[in-house]
Amino acid sequence: MFWVGFAIALAVVSLPFLLIVLWKRDYAVLKRIFQSQPNQGKSNNLLFVVTILLLVFTISLLVGLQRQNDRQWLDRQEEIKNELKIDQAELLESVRTRGRYELVAGLLRDVQEEMSGQDSLSDAIISRIAALSSSFKPYNPIEVDSISNGKLSPERGQLLLQLINLGIDSSSMARLNDKASFAYADLRNAHLEGNDLRGVDLHGANLKNAKMAGVVLIHADLRGATLWGVDMSRAKLNGADMKRCDLRWSNLTGAHLSDADLNQSDVSGSKFRNAVLHRTLIKWAKVHNAIFIGADCEEAAFFDSQLIKTNLTNANLSNCLLRESTFEHCIMDGVDLTNAEVNTDWMDAINEWSVQGREAITAGYELVPTEGKKVFHLERKN
Repeated sequence: MFWVGFAIALAVVSLPFLLIVLWKRDYAVLKRIFQSQPNQGKSNNLLFVVTILLLVFTISLLVGLQRQNDRQWLDRQEEIKNELKIDQAELLESVRTRGRYELVAGLLRDVQEEMSGQDSLSDAIISRIAALSSSFKPYNPIEVDSISNGKLSPERGQLLLQLINLGIDSSSMARLNDKASFAYADLRNAHLEGNDLRGVDLHGANLKNAKMAGVVLIHADLRGATLWGVDMSRAKLNGADMKRCDLRWSNLTGAHLSDADLNQSDVSGSKFRNAVLHRTLIKWAKVHNAIFIGADCEEAAFFDSQLIKTNLTNANLSNCLLRESTFEHCIMDGVDLTNAEVNTDWMDAINEWSVQGREAITAGYELVPTEGKKVFHLERKN
């Protein structure tokens, strides 16, 4: 508003003079200005030029303000459109939820009735569950998660939780997981402690802050899943496919991850204290500020991974693939590096990386060429 008033004031000051000269075509005025006495002429000329400049500036300012108002109007119209889209999305989601709820409720009643008469679920019921889960398509949720902004299916998440609460036997659950997909399920803050979900398809699912201590996820499909802040202590994840997972700040203390695939995952800030990671793949991964104290990583592959400020105290890295990986400012006191495959300059690199415990490593190990390969490994000095 200040600039609008300023522009109007300038217009009030400059317009009267120009209107007299131009609108009434009073050329005598111009003549008096330019043919006056020398000193007076200079003053009049300057006055005329300043007046013209003020008018040009005023017009430019008014045009700029108008354009700004136009942009603000367009922005407001866009906001209104977005608000209408959100309202429509909320309405559609409400209708969708009501319709799906009736289907889920009816199916769960049939599952309960069948479980009351026999120990396991029939193939027909399992097929119906799989078909219903498949019909729940992922969509962009109204509440946007700062960790994962992808499409999710809250219905798949609720269906899985309801089935778990029914106490379905492990054999039926295994058959169900073999047929049904719960990919992209919204399971944020879910309670899955101790449940047997081996072989379950949860790729792309969001399990942020879920409680999963002791859960069984052997050979589960967790590709691209969000596992930020998840408690999976003592979990069984043997053979799980966990490529490109977001495991930041998760707790995997005492977990079993042998033969699991964590390639391209981000495990920064996570705890793997006393975890078992035999033959685990952790290639091209981000391992910043993680804790592997006492972890058994025999034959694990850390190829081309970024280990920065990670605590590997007393970890077992024997027979590990460590080539092309960095260990900047890592703590490696008491680590077992027997037969670990490394780069030819690894002994020099741990000094450059300021690895804690490097003195004991250089004193206790030597770099030896691997027979039949163009690579080197570490062997204990006699």
